[in-house]
Amino acid sequence: MTEHAMKHDDLVGGRSGIHLPDITIPSAISKVDWPQLDLSSIDVGKAVRGAAAAAHIGRRRHRPRWPLAIGGLIVAALASWALLKNDGLRTRLAD
Repeated sequence: MTEHAMKHDDLVGGRSGIHLPDITIPSAISKVDWPQLDLSSIDVGKAVRGAAAAAHIGRRRHRPRWPLAIGGLIVAALASWALLKNDGLRTRLAD
């Protein structure tokens, strides 16, 4: 049984033979003139909150819970009505 495991020196030695080509970038491409922005008159916190609200990030308004409570009461009332109307279910529950 022979082992073909690579050693650390094999990996490091293999990388040393790689040569990257020399590339010269024209100065027109490498020097980008960024516009100067005056942010002193902008409320940064308000801008970030507005961007977060637009992206639906952060706190969301909580939905009111009263429609859920009313829906639960309606479901409970319908289930009770169905149990009272069905003789077979009423006798099973009584046993």
